[in-house]
Amino acid sequence: MSGGRGVEGLTAGFPLPILPQQPLPSPTSPVAVASVIAVELPEGCRDSLTLPDVVVVCRGRAALAQLKLTNLRDCAVTVELGSTLPGQIFFQLHNENLRPGNPPRQKENFNEMFNTLGLITQLALGPLETTPLVVSFRPTGVPRSLVRTEVTADITFNVSASAELRASQRVVVPFRARVCHSVMEVDVAELDFGRVPLAASAEGSGSSSRAKDFTIRNKADVPLRARLLSGTQRGGRGVVVDFVDFELQTPLRGDLHVPPYGSVQIQARVRTTAEASVGNFLQTVVVDNLNDDRNAHLIEVHAYLTQPNQEAWLELLSPEGGSLPAAGLSFGQCYRGHSTNRALVVRNTTADVLSVQLQAPPELHSSEL
Repeated sequence: MSGGRGVEGLTAGFPLPILPQQPLPSPTSPVAVASVIAVELPEGCRDSLTLPDVVVVCRGRAALAQLKLTNLRDCAVTVELGSTLPGQIFFQLHNENLRPGNPPRQKENFNEMFNTLGLITQLALGPLETTPLVVSFRPTGVPRSLVRTEVTADITFNVSASAELRASQRVVVPFRARVCHSVMEVDVAELDFGRVPLAASAEGSGSSSRAKDFTIRNKADVPLRARLLSGTQRGGRGVVVDFVDFELQTPLRGDLHVPPYGSVQIQARVRTTAEASVGNFLQTVVVDNLNDDRNAHLIEVHAYLTQPNQEAWLELLSPEGGSLPAAGLSFGQCYRGHSTNRALVVRNTTADVLSVQLQAPPELHSSEL
């Protein structure tokens, strides 16, 4: 890329100049003054327009910064705006997403439409006029194999004054930004709830639920925002899939926020309502990475709805974890006067607390021995 500030060894066809990560400049607030215009950098930038926060490659979201341009002459001038990253660095006179005093960063509540309105390639400055200039950066073409990297470029201001003044100037402002991908992992692709009983009444009293846990992990050094979306149900109605914060045991509301390299454990609960009927229930749940829509994850939810009297609230398992044989718990050959022991595992298959009463069968008659 001609005029860029890339480095040796850049991959052919790769649109971004890449440098190894370097320490960012210490915060100051300099003003670059020239003979025709002055370019004032945002607070915290020194010698270059720097986006110190990691810029996430996602959904066309832009990282924003605001400069100030001042005409130092007592006549009008025209400023042509450009950069060595055309198609990735854009200019605006105003952007509703950027408030005075905000640092150059991406915000979760940005309206992306505002980042595309009123784009300009030149502006006119009246005599001694000062105007703000919004710079937006939308990185593209960064391979997902590069989890994190640094981008450098030049922002250029070509200034021309009136014919009488015969003054011109070219101002170059270095640009730097750290770029990384948002990487989310989910540890399951399927949640099979097995047999789920129907609600016992129209009011839903006596209805039961099943619970399954899964984990969402953030594998990047930027915060992750994720959202759980339930797709169209297939094969049954009257079934609700709820999501609960496993640690807090509170329903999930809004987006999930996962810190860098952190994780959150989610409990999914399937419950029935009075409209449910016997049969298979299928639903696809989307775990959406709001930072990068290419990183969405699908979870298939399965359940078989049964009548209440067909449902076992408990599962009896062997100590090894497998199901008991169809013939039941076998004690083998037993002898009078000697006890024979067998172990089994009692498992609560619901999301509720159950009270289990253990009863021994009546004493066997000698004729049955």
